[in-house]
Amino acid sequence: VVRPYPDREAQVSSRVSGKIVRLLSNVGDRVKKGQRLAEIQSVEIQKLQVDLIQADNKLILAKAELDRVQSLVESKIAARKELIAAQNNYRAVQNEIDGLEKQLVLSGMPGSAIKTARAEKSLASVPVVAPIGGVIAERNIVLGETVEPSKVIFKILDPSVVFVEGDAFEESLRELKIGQTVRIRLASYPDETFTGKISHFSPVID
Repeated sequence: VVRPYPDREAQVSSRVSGKIVRLLSNVGDRVKKGQRLAEIQSVEIQKLQVDLIQADNKLILAKAELDRVQSLVESKIAARKELIAAQNNYRAVQNEIDGLEKQLVLSGMPGSAIKTARAEKSLASVPVVAPIGGVIAERNIVLGETVEPSKVIFKILDPSVVFVEGDAFEESLRELKIGQTVRIRLASYPDETFTGKISHFSPVID
């Protein structure tokens, strides 16, 4: 029995709830690590992006106010406490922006997409990306479907290394060792011989 290598198998899900608005991969497609598989429209993420755009606008106003107060303080027209208040307000808006960016990153938004959304004042969808390279073995979604973080939407297998499980007769066990090279023949590939190494024995004896 040929099985996927455990460390070369990935179950992919969305980090946020939302609706599938774009599908970029199908079963059987070869994908690279980090490649986009689908895009999700999320109300939660859109709200965070709107808050971020509004915070950017607040930062512009806070910077203008800070510059104005600083100029007045230098001209000895305004008190220094007004400058301190303006500086604190400016830092508070910066901290708000940093917090919103971190929330978006944790939700699966790439830094480049966040930067573009801020520059263009637009709302971006959330990409679902491949955590490993390999072949898409399952796709459990359709366009327009609503998904939750608990739902596995893609399964990716890297077939470059696999496990082959087989039975050995009792009298052959003394001839088998960990690390030993073996030849494998499969009914589906009758003209080919594959090689591998014994990695472990089952602790259960029939």
